[in-house]
Amino acid sequence: SANVIFTATKQITGKSLEDGEFKFKLTGDGLTNPIEATNIGNKITFKGDSNQGITYTMDDLKNVTEKDNEGHKYRIFHYTVKEDVSGINPIDGIYKKNGVTYDLTTYYVQVKVTDTGTGTLDLEVSSTDKDGKVQKSMNVVQNGECAIPFESSKKANFENTYDASTSI
Repeated sequence: SANVIFTATKQITGKSLEDGEFKFKLTGDGLTNPIEATNIGNKITFKGDSNQGITYTMDDLKNVTEKDNEGHKYRIFHYTVKEDVSGINPIDGIYKKNGVTYDLTTYYVQVKVTDTGTGTLDLEVSSTDKDGKVQKSMNVVQNGECAIPFESSKKANFENTYDASTSI
């Protein structure tokens, strides 16, 4: 088996971040329930209930017919990551609560799981656009954390702003 624990970062302008202040969801292929996470400082870690992130096994490649150029079977899993704004009523499309304007960015990620032919799985993580077109690829070591790749040099970062003069 092989695991990947996705990570992202959180920033807020105008005030300090508090641990657990913001919630995030990772949804996608093979997940019965979303993986939820909160920020610890500026780090967001999608560990899930197992604390192992997402686990892939050889069973995930059963009945797969796709093969890479070397003849190895593979399957691609697609995921979305976004800040959880449930419970916040938007005003003119802007999600704002207690002076904080929330970041509505959605990050799209895919994981290509390949049977290496040696009894191990290789994981390749890529950022994609909403239609699944690869934007940036990044290899992941088994059982390791992986910053969600985004664009050419950035990592996924959710940026909120705080306006102290906003009334509640």
